[in-house]
Amino acid sequence: MDERRYYNRVPVSYHANGYDCTINIEGKLYSARLMDISQGGAKLEVGDLYGGDAYKMDGAIIDDYYEQPYLAGKYYTVAWHKDEYIGISFSEPLSRSYDALYDYYAATA
Repeated sequence: MDERRYYNRVPVSYHANGYDCTINIEGKLYSARLMDISQGGAKLEVGDLYGGDAYKMDGAIIDDYYEQPYLAGKYYTVAWHKDEYIGISFSEPLSRSYDALYDYYAATA
């Protein structure tokens, strides 16, 4: 499989409080945990995701439970879906630099 990432990923070790955000996929709300993030997208664990395939579905991050809600209101498309994990591609890249994302999300609380 060819690596197609344009942005470097930051592994997330700092979590907001159990679930990190609420996401909307095609009109349904889910609680999600952020696993990694880049300026272009993120990997989310969505434990209660319905059994269907979310690939190529559009969504939005409704609530972001971090102290600095960088993700609230971000729109995305599901780039891949495997088991309880999805990869999302943001409609517009995050304005935060890689270093800023690393300093915030890779920090341990």
